[in-house]
Amino acid sequence: MRRIVLAICIIVSAFSLSAQDTLEQATQYYDNKEYDKAVPMFQRLAQGGDMIAQFVLGYCYDEGQGVPQDYTQAAYWYRKAAEQGDADAQYNLGYCYKYGRGVLKDMVEAGRWYKLAADQGEEDAKKQYMELYAQGYLSEKKDLASNSANTPTPKQEQTVAQKNETPAADRSIDTDIPVTGIRQDNTFAVIIGNENYQSVAKVPYAANDAKIFAEYCKRTLGLPEENVTVYTDATYGKMLGALQRISNIADAYDGNISIIFYYAGHGIPDDTSREAFILPIDADGTIKESCLSLSRLYSSLARLNARRVTAFLDACFSGAERGDGMLASARGVAIKPKQNTIDGNVVVFTAVTGDQTAFPYKPSEHGMFTYYLLKKLKESHGNVSLGELSDYITTNVKQRSIVVNNKLQTPVVIPSDRLSTTWRTLPLR
Repeated sequence: MRRIVLAICIIVSAFSLSAQDTLEQATQYYDNKEYDKAVPMFQRLAQGGDMIAQFVLGYCYDEGQGVPQDYTQAAYWYRKAAEQGDADAQYNLGYCYKYGRGVLKDMVEAGRWYKLAADQGEEDAKKQYMELYAQGYLSEKKDLASNSANTPTPKQEQTVAQKNETPAADRSIDTDIPVTGIRQDNTFAVIIGNENYQSVAKVPYAANDAKIFAEYCKRTLGLPEENVTVYTDATYGKMLGALQRISNIADAYDGNISIIFYYAGHGIPDDTSREAFILPIDADGTIKESCLSLSRLYSSLARLNARRVTAFLDACFSGAERGDGMLASARGVAIKPKQNTIDGNVVVFTAVTGDQTAFPYKPSEHGMFTYYLLKKLKESHGNVSLGELSDYITTNVKQRSIVVNNKLQTPVVIPSDRLSTTWRTLPLR
């Protein structure tokens, strides 16, 4: 982290001497540690394409300065600046790929960005590149020149095959979120995004899934800010606390509320009972008592004194990781979890069927299920029935997954018996 701190101090102080008034003022606020004033100004500049502001904003997300710490957002803004040729952003993006901070760990990709920084004379980047080569991650010991005149941009450096294999980045879902002006004072959202697990592989983009879904709840569905609670990297205790809190709210409103529950993260099965569990970030799945069973979750939601509960689960419960690989506690074998019955006024949207895997959709930096959920909310401005939403998500995820991943992912909706004949006509908001 010392290398990042030095980079930001050098760039900001040097650039502010000739910067436009806005950047100069933002820099002064930053130097005075008035991050609440500096960050909004950097955000506006970064969104307008300012390379230095993009780098600084990435660092703010990296360190949690003026914004919640968010490695996914940090990597996103580092990439924006890196693609414009900023050597320090290229170095930091290489660091992100090397250690899996905000992006999937990828030593080859780390080496690519380190090389671009090294070609601009960054000695630390050269050392990092040579270290990756010595460790066998890179197949070629490329020349690392100090002259950047002929340094290819990231897009130029890709081969035609790589361009065909890797879809272009698409963060359109995260921007221009529709603001409908609707206000739903009696609808509450509980949103959990478990990404950075302590003992098992992380879940790529789960934190971003939760963050952006919360914004759609507020801007598009009309929930007041105080009605939306986001839990990032939730422990078992925090998840139980979230369920207790929403139960207390439902009781206080005498049942005159609707509830949206959202979860993105790992799921895990019990290989004997085939019971499915949500995995807290402080558990590895070997001790099921430290995990939240779906049966307990569903019964908690059913007992809520609420008009209706709509749940979205971007997770699989076969033991697979989001994408490729298996959780160690799943013993390397995908298990088809048993189907839970649901009572009350509950409708559950799940990302997969049976023992399938819930995949990420890398261009959007979201889970594939969440991407199409958000896409439909954006296209419809939230004016959509549960049946329309289900049809859209299922069709698009099923088709896109077989094309991109060569594997089937089929979302499914599980209504309670009480709503089995009417759920499709119910509005989301």
